[in-house]
Amino acid sequence: MSSPSRLRYPQDLIKRGMGALSPNLQRIRSQVQNGAISKEEGIEQGNRILEEHYEKQVVIINKFVEKKGLIGITGRETVLKEALEEAKAAWKEIIIEASEAWKLKQVAIGVISFTALTLVEQKKIVEPRKLEALKKIVEQKKREKELETLIEEALKKTQKSIPQRVDSLTQVFNHRIVNNSLKVIAPTNNAKWMKWILHPERSKTGPCPICTANAAGGRNGYYRVTWFTPMMPVHPHCVCEWEIWFGEPDLGIDEVERSILLLNAHQARYRPLIR
Repeated sequence: MSSPSRLRYPQDLIKRGMGALSPNLQRIRSQVQNGAISKEEGIEQGNRILEEHYEKQVVIINKFVEKKGLIGITGRETVLKEALEEAKAAWKEIIIEASEAWKLKQVAIGVISFTALTLVEQKKIVEPRKLEALKKIVEQKKREKELETLIEEALKKTQKSIPQRVDSLTQVFNHRIVNNSLKVIAPTNNAKWMKWILHPERSKTGPCPICTANAAGGRNGYYRVTWFTPMMPVHPHCVCEWEIWFGEPDLGIDEVERSILLLNAHQARYRPLIR
């Protein structure tokens, strides 16, 4: 089987990986956030899921590249293990936050219960001579109500933000595994160049300035496999990808055109790529 002239990893395989990982992590996150399991249990179970997912993705990536007649990865490469450790560190932070959200919820329940008790006590005070005591209780209730409102607002933000962080971790982890794998596959199979690919069609706002600059960096978007290359994904929801080139790309580009691309990077309304 002849080797391809270029190689990109199928986006649908990345999406499947994300779809397989996210529900499992969200389930554990929810259990911690609702007090069903401890913080330590959540971290341990999540790490185990991340490791199992990592191993499965290595197998899937190897099946894909081997069908192309190429040598795959072992999964033990440093750059790949770094992706796993990065995901574990992010997961630990998420679970700590989820655990704190559970504690905050208990405080909120306590405040609400205490407020209800205050109302009961207030009804018992009917004699005019206890007016001063009534005023104190009303003031206490007011302060507790303000605290309750603050806690409720914090809980709403937390309940929304933590699941989003899990989805972000899932997206970054899957893309990191794939793109770091391509960095290993390229030199192993004697490819000399990799190309930064933008996907403005997959974003409502277009590529970010950093991604746009990276797509015009190196040698007009092409990077030798022996060079230092920017980390990909650059940020959460980044959908840029590497394309391996087994031949010699045409690196010619007018310097005026290149200057315009870099100056307009913040607008991200073009695709500074050589076809």
